[in-house]
Amino acid sequence: VCLEAAAAGLPVLVGDSGGAPETVRHGDTGWVVDPHNPVAVAARLAPLLADRSAAAAMGSRGRDWVSAEWTWGASVDVLERLLD
Repeated sequence: VCLEAAAAGLPVLVGDSGGAPETVRHGDTGWVVDPHNPVAVAARLAPLLADRSAAAAMGSRGRDWVSAEWTWGASVDVLERLLD
């Protein structure tokens, strides 16, 4: 879901657990936050909602990153390295 949002040009806010942090470049394509800390979530979310141009720029960087790095070819390369 996070990669789909980034591919759609949206900035991404994810919790710091599981594989979610791997789907965001913290501070560049979105933010990784403690999901159990509403103050931390609000501190990252409010500026995105208040500054649409900054949010759009972050989303654009996310789209570019997903398009370049999260391709089937890149996934095959990672899998081949892991299987070697």
